[in-house]
Amino acid sequence: MGSCHGHALAAAMNRLYERGLTTISGGNISCRDDHGVMWITPGGVDKGTITGDDIIAVHPDGSISGRHRPSLETAFHARLYEVRDDIKAVIHAHAPSLSSFCIARIPPDTACFPQIFQECGKAVMSGYKMPGSRDLAEAIAVQAAEGAHIILLDNHGALAVGGSLQQALQRFEAVDVCAASLCYGTLTGLPGSVLPQNARDLLFRQVPHASDVREYKDLYPEKRAELISICSRAYRRGLMTSSLGSCSLRTGADAFIITPQGHDRSALEPSQLAHVREGEPFGLASPDIWYAVHQAVYRACPDVHALVLSSAPAVLAFAGTQTVHDTRTLTEGYMILGTIPQVPMQEALSDSGTLPSLIRKRSPAVLISHCGLLASGDTLLQALDRVEVAEAGMRAELWARQLGNVTRLTGDELKAMDRSFHLR
Repeated sequence: MGSCHGHALAAAMNRLYERGLTTISGGNISCRDDHGVMWITPGGVDKGTITGDDIIAVHPDGSISGRHRPSLETAFHARLYEVRDDIKAVIHAHAPSLSSFCIARIPPDTACFPQIFQECGKAVMSGYKMPGSRDLAEAIAVQAAEGAHIILLDNHGALAVGGSLQQALQRFEAVDVCAASLCYGTLTGLPGSVLPQNARDLLFRQVPHASDVREYKDLYPEKRAELISICSRAYRRGLMTSSLGSCSLRTGADAFIITPQGHDRSALEPSQLAHVREGEPFGLASPDIWYAVHQAVYRACPDVHALVLSSAPAVLAFAGTQTVHDTRTLTEGYMILGTIPQVPMQEALSDSGTLPSLIRKRSPAVLISHCGLLASGDTLLQALDRVEVAEAGMRAELWARQLGNVTRLTGDELKAMDRSFHLR
C-alpha cells in the first residue's frame, strides 16, 4: 500500500526478524489508524524483506486493500481493537524464548525484573485454540479485556499490545528478554526472586523532568554522536532493547549526557539526549530512570568517563537469581573484568554510596540485582566491551554447567597472568 503506516509496520517486522524474534513465515503486526482502518502484515510474505507496499489495509466496512492475502491471524487483531480502545498496535511473533513458555504453558514472571514489570505488567496465557480460529480470537480478547498487555498463546507464540507501534514493540522486546533471562536462570540452579512492591517503587520514584532549555540540546555534538552510535550497537548486539538499558558520557566534573526516557535506543537523535549538570537535567527529554546512579558514580569516581547499563539476558539471569559470576572461568573475563561485585537494587538506588565504592580498576563493572550490569570505562567503547565480555562469559559459564564441569583457572595460572599483563 505504500502508506506511512505500511512502512512503519514493515520496519518493525524487519526488526523482529533481524533480532531473531520471528521467522520468515511466522508472526504478524498490525496498527489501527484514526479512521478505524487496520493495517496488517500479509500472510505468505518473507518477514525479513517485507516492505510498506506489502502491507494490507482492512477497512471498517470489512473491505480489504492490498496485493496479498491478509494474515491468518487477522481475526484476533481485529478483535483486540474491538475490546480495548487504548490498543493502537499489536505484535505477534514466535520468539524462541517466549515460545518455550508457550510450550510449558506457563507465563514468564515479569515481576522478577522491575523495569520489565513496569513496562509490560503481568504476562498471561490464552489457553490453546486452533491458529486462525474465532475461538483463538475470543480467548485472546478475554485476556486483553481484563487489561493484559502481554498474552502467550499455548503452543503457538506471544503477543504484545500498545498505545502505539513503538510501545507494542518495546513491550514485546522487554518480555522476550524476561523469558530468555528466566530460561538462563534455571541453569544457575537457583530460583529467581520477585521484589516486593515497595522495592520496585524505589526505581520509579519521580525523575525530574528536564528543563526545556533548548540551547543545551546542541552542546557536545561529537559526544552525542558517539553515545548514539554505542546505543545502536548495543541494541544490535542484544545488550539493550528499544527501552531497556542506558548509556552516559561525562562532559564535565559534575555533568554528563545520558539516554532519555521513552525513546528508542536503536534510533536516538542528538536532540533527544538529556544533559545533566550539577544534578539538574536539561534538554528536550527527561533522563533515563537510572540517571541518579550514573550521577553518583561520576561524582565519586573522577576517573570514570563513560557508563553503560545493560539488561542482556544472561546478565539478568545472574542478577535475578543473585548468582555470582566467576570471571576466573575465562582468561578474557579475568583480564577485562577482574571481579564483578554485586549490589542489591535497593542499595544501588540509595544515597549510601555503596555502588560507586565498588567500582575500581579491577572491578570496573557491578551487577545490580534484578536490574542488570553497570559497566564503567574511560570511553563508551571500553564500557560496552566490558558488558559484551560479561554477557559472553556468563552465557559460557551457564552452558558449561550443563556440560557438567566448570573448570576455573588455578591460582598459579592467575598469578602468571597478573605478572605478564600487569593486572595487579
